[in-house]
Amino acid sequence: MQEKIELQLEILKETLSMVEYLPSRKRVFAFLKNTTPSTIRVIMIGKDPYDKPEQATGLAFSVYKHVPLTVSLLNIYKELKRTNDNFNANHGCLSRWRNQGVLLMNAALTVVPYSNSARNSDVERHQDIWRGFIINLLIYINNQEQPVVFVFLGTDARDLRADVQFKEVPKNKYMDAYHPADRNVDSEGRPSSRFIGSNVFTACNKFLSEKSSQGPVDWFEL
Repeated sequence: MQEKIELQLEILKETLSMVEYLPSRKRVFAFLKNTTPSTIRVIMIGKDPYDKPEQATGLAFSVYKHVPLTVSLLNIYKELKRTNDNFNANHGCLSRWRNQGVLLMNAALTVVPYSNSARNSDVERHQDIWRGFIINLLIYINNQEQPVVFVFLGTDARDLRADVQFKEVPKNKYMDAYHPADRNVDSEGRPSSRFIGSNVFTACNKFLSEKSSQGPVDWFEL
């Protein structure tokens, strides 16, 4: 499986050399930095990277510390505050989650920059480029010895879960939830987030506390 992933990477490099994309080449795999298979506790999968250079870090949902919070981050933080009223965040960098074994990745690891984007068609094209690689990466992690929580956020991530090659195994936990940027309208006509109330972070830690020797993630450490 590792050889298959490496071969796909070589093909991807050639494909991407012909297009403009974000995040920058050196940031595409930032979500894997300082990570080994044995340290992974949670995989959170979103849709596609942010399409502005100042936001695209290579970590799904995360931005640089000086960048204003995105809709996704605001809703992630609202969900965390719902479970811990003392939680307050003054930046959107989630690299400390990665350092705790949380992979923050997307259904596509690159995206066309906003200024060049026809949006939906370009997003789908990049998801097609990455799909084989991402499926094989998920299978590789799924088959490791330690328990892992897979969190599929939004329709594009759930499509990966439904892929015929991806087989769920009893030692791991698999969860679906709305994408943090998904919006709804409440009973009074006000916009609201479908993600808030998902209990994603609480459920992850309950499973890790019971099944993983590494224990729960400190989601409040930023």
